[in-house]
Amino acid sequence: MNGEGEVPILEVRGLSCVRNGKTILKNINFRIKRGEYVSLPGPNGAGKSTLLKCLTRIFPMDSRSSFLLSGEETARFSDRKLAQKMAYVPQAQTGNFPFTVRQFIEAARYSRQSPWENTRAADWKETEKALGVTNLTALAERELSTLSGGELQRVWLAGAIAQETEILLLDEVTSQMDYRIREETLALLRRLNRDLGKTVIAVTHDINEAARNADRILALKDGILYFDGKTADFLNERTLAELYGTPFLLLSSPELPHPAVFSRPGKD
Repeated sequence: MNGEGEVPILEVRGLSCVRNGKTILKNINFRIKRGEYVSLPGPNGAGKSTLLKCLTRIFPMDSRSSFLLSGEETARFSDRKLAQKMAYVPQAQTGNFPFTVRQFIEAARYSRQSPWENTRAADWKETEKALGVTNLTALAERELSTLSGGELQRVWLAGAIAQETEILLLDEVTSQMDYRIREETLALLRRLNRDLGKTVIAVTHDINEAARNADRILALKDGILYFDGKTADFLNERTLAELYGTPFLLLSSPELPHPAVFSRPGKD
């Protein structure tokens, strides 16, 4: 990670978002260091997915909001330049996508190509690499419409990896994966972060998943930034109960770096 005096790789200033007359995000401010792994937990409707969609221009942010990458104001970025800096994996997608897995991942390379440019050797190389690290090589010629939800999530992640960006924005990337694929995916994200220095910002509903991977927690509640700090400070019963509006139980184990979090059973 960088030092305290270095420019953050990502900085959000006063981010607010209104959708259909409803305020979803209210004056969000945070800075993220290069190489951090940040998890974004929070209850349903807190604004977690909206935050990522604002950063990627899927949703417009308030005109007074400001979003900087490596000290540069992104309002002046073209969509292509923004896609060279950040890759986004949305929540599980459905629909009849007329592409094979390989074609989809190749298309994710668009920001690295000139308009109408043919696929280059570098594009082939990064596509094959992304297929390999996500264990999708055997599915490369399958059409997306034939895949399960978990397989499709891995394809989106592979496309983000092939994009060759410094920042990965992930919206519940493991939500439809079985336990084995989920563990493999989380291990891959840790390698991308720790070995390749990618900055990861991951929305998740799984508190234990957030604690295992993240250096830092940014928790949203009712459209505001409720918590910003170290994972160890986030994992306490009072903070979790106030955030989610329900009691929790934390259990420690010598095999775990952090306590395991469970919702406390209610009385019948």
